[in-house]
Amino acid sequence: MATNLYSNGGVALSGPNYFHCAPKTGSTTLFYIFQKHRDICVARGKEPNFFSVDDYYTKGEKFFWSDRFAHYEGEKIAGDFSTNYLREAVCKKSLSRIFRQRSPSDTYFSTCVRHPLAWHWSHYLHRVRNVDGFRNLSPITETFQKYLDDSQKNNHLFSVFDQLSQLKQIYSKQSDKKNLLVLIYERSVLRDISVAYAEICRFLCVDPANFEPLVDGIVSSERRESSESISSWNDIGTFAKLKANRSYLPAIYSASSAGESEGGERFSRGDIIIERDSANISVIRNPSLADQKKYLEYYAAVTTDLSVAQAGELTDRYFDETIQRTEEQLEQVVPEWRPCELNLPEIEWVEPSYG
Repeated sequence: MATNLYSNGGVALSGPNYFHCAPKTGSTTLFYIFQKHRDICVARGKEPNFFSVDDYYTKGEKFFWSDRFAHYEGEKIAGDFSTNYLREAVCKKSLSRIFRQRSPSDTYFSTCVRHPLAWHWSHYLHRVRNVDGFRNLSPITETFQKYLDDSQKNNHLFSVFDQLSQLKQIYSKQSDKKNLLVLIYERSVLRDISVAYAEICRFLCVDPANFEPLVDGIVSSERRESSESISSWNDIGTFAKLKANRSYLPAIYSASSAGESEGGERFSRGDIIIERDSANISVIRNPSLADQKKYLEYYAAVTTDLSVAQAGELTDRYFDETIQRTEEQLEQVVPEWRPCELNLPEIEWVEPSYG
């Protein structure tokens, strides 16, 4: 192990010593919050996925450090918030690479688990809102039931019990266990992400109050997620209005007149607008009849609501074993995962600004 990758003695870091890998459990919101923490240097760009992308990994950790942590100024923690490292297809490889040059005793690793049905529903909605393919993720064109059927058929019903088992093996020594944190989404993120923030700060031994003010909230790569300005830490509740995994669906409509968005995107009367907020829009110009049908009728073909009763039925059908095995790895029953307690993301429909 390279001795300067991490040191309690104040030796400068030459590689990340903290990994938070938790897809669809608020990691993006936490990333933007921790960007402001003075004791933590987070990688430039939320998800470098260095340890899971072969072509990137072959360039070496020195390149990764210079590429994503050039802004490092001696902070105690350097964090990689990639979500891909615990994906089933690459988990074993990614973890092997992460711990090739660092030991569990010198490396913080946190993750977060979520009710598997709610996880898939969140991922499904993420793809639903990608109607125009603005992200590197194919838009969904089917119902949630069909999505689950296809995922089951192709063995893609994402679960984390095997990944948790691998992490627990890595952190098997009693002295190393303090460096592994497993959060439960419904308990630490869903109602108030301040809970997860405080737990991670305590885990990393940093002061939760030591952050630069969040001015005008959070702007993600997709849209303005929050306009809340937060100047200081006031215990649990400080980030309560910064909602993780906001399940918004863009407005899709035909422009009633020519105009220009707040972000400078021009459009003509009759163009189709896909709006994430008033500054972030996509324009389908001179749409054909096929385009009009494809976009304006898009939401009629996909699932945009899910009742608790339906979620319970789908859980029984697809996820009973997954929940049981995950709770075994957690060594606890999670009451928040009972059907009567299940808290599904609320759908937020974007209101048209230029219609």
